[in-house]
Amino acid sequence: MVDKIARYWRTIKYLKPIQLRYQFYFRFRKLFDKKKVLFTHDLPHPVNYQIEHADWIPTYETYQNGEFRFLNKTKSFDGTIDWNFKDFGMLWAYNLNYFEYLLQPSISRETGLKYINHFIENIESNTVGLDPYPISLRTINWIKFCLKFEVQDSSFLYKSLYGQLLRLKENIEYHILGNHLLENGCALFIGGIYFQDQNLLKRGKKILQEQLNEQILSDGGHYERSPMYHQILLSRLLDCYNLAKHTKLLEPQFTAFLKGKVKLMLGWLYSVTFRDGTIPKVNDAADGIAPSTKDLRMYARRLGIEQQETELGESGYVQVKAEKFEWFIDVGNVGPDYIPGHAHSDTFSFILHVHDKPVIVDTGISTYEECDRRVEERSTAAHNTVKINEIEQTEVWKSFRVGRRAKVTNVQMQSHCITAWHNGYEHIGVIHERTFKWQSDSLTIEDELKRSDKFISKAYIHFHPRVNVSHQDDTIIADDITILIEGAEKVEIKSYKYAAGFNQLQPARVLELTFRQSLKTRIII
Repeated sequence: MVDKIARYWRTIKYLKPIQLRYQFYFRFRKLFDKKKVLFTHDLPHPVNYQIEHADWIPTYETYQNGEFRFLNKTKSFDGTIDWNFKDFGMLWAYNLNYFEYLLQPSISRETGLKYINHFIENIESNTVGLDPYPISLRTINWIKFCLKFEVQDSSFLYKSLYGQLLRLKENIEYHILGNHLLENGCALFIGGIYFQDQNLLKRGKKILQEQLNEQILSDGGHYERSPMYHQILLSRLLDCYNLAKHTKLLEPQFTAFLKGKVKLMLGWLYSVTFRDGTIPKVNDAADGIAPSTKDLRMYARRLGIEQQETELGESGYVQVKAEKFEWFIDVGNVGPDYIPGHAHSDTFSFILHVHDKPVIVDTGISTYEECDRRVEERSTAAHNTVKINEIEQTEVWKSFRVGRRAKVTNVQMQSHCITAWHNGYEHIGVIHERTFKWQSDSLTIEDELKRSDKFISKAYIHFHPRVNVSHQDDTIIADDITILIEGAEKVEIKSYKYAAGFNQLQPARVLELTFRQSLKTRIII
């Protein structure tokens, strides 16, 4: 009981006062607020259904002939859609309510309007889609759909859409902050332009101005440090800029502000993206969810935006690009202390592509549900770093909670060498120092545990499922690389489950190195 209370304290002590205040506010208000949604308000102005705009990014094909497929799980509804369907988990239900499928190339105007109208007709019984986050995504997608097909003859749709935006305006996610709050701001901003409503627009602008200045780091990375969420938010900002540059409701300075943030984010994304077009699967990143880096760059070009060169820095990531390999290294903190929900216990982890193919990988994510698998995928042992005495370097728990967290210090970057410390084990008297070195055809990782040698430690290296792994004594062969080990008491190759995406697990191999004080791992290409 004492340990549980201490863990809760280590988690909530980092929250901002506004988060705590709104947590209590929303819980109290739910006791009295029975009004689910407002959708009968008169519109303040005629709908601006002919806003000039560049083509949106098409979304993934998740709907076909009455069948929905999200997170690699498929459901066919017989006539009537159950908007509260939760058999596949809450994230699947949210995706159904996001309406992203309205923007897939195969969706017709008739099909889109059929599902929009069905949603509106059943809105009073909806217990999933009226949360602020799905409202934010859905209203943006409805507006993009309406602009794409120049929908101008549906008062029923407009009044529901406007009512949902009014509901969102009264339920901004200040209790969560982070990417949720930014999505709220984008929805109000886009809705304000579409409905020519200065109140919505003003609120959206205020959120965007404040949050972009806080959430976009100096090197262009989003502060939650998830490449996938970075892609999602960049696509949303491109949508905002797309409409901003084609409306007279905004002052040029704000449009220029949006453009500057977009260019920064494009530069960061290009820097971390591998040559095969994929992103590092760190901090809740997965394939098939966000627009690709290629699609985002093409969208930006349609809007007249070219990326600027960006040197990685504040986000804590390093991407070493050489002729034979790409080495992605994490020497940063887990993310903003008050919103670490997508953070993993992965300090000093790394990913390696050789000859443009993944060889050493992050194990990825397959679920957001509260379960053992979710905890395992966020754990230290699921990453290419060191775990001491079976203790997590960062205390991840439940689906999105973080208690004690590792802090990175003493980062020293030189030509072909990076050294850093973290204090995730300081409470047991140990500081972990890791050094990364590289040449044109070799890489070296040196681990040093300072202040104590009484603990058993394990370093992990996870291989992609397609990589064949064998070893003899302290030498490991993994396709195009040879790994030489110095300082290990035991060298073992074990099995693990690689998350190829949500609800997709594949068998793969992991190298487990047991040592006490020092370990040297050399990778020869």
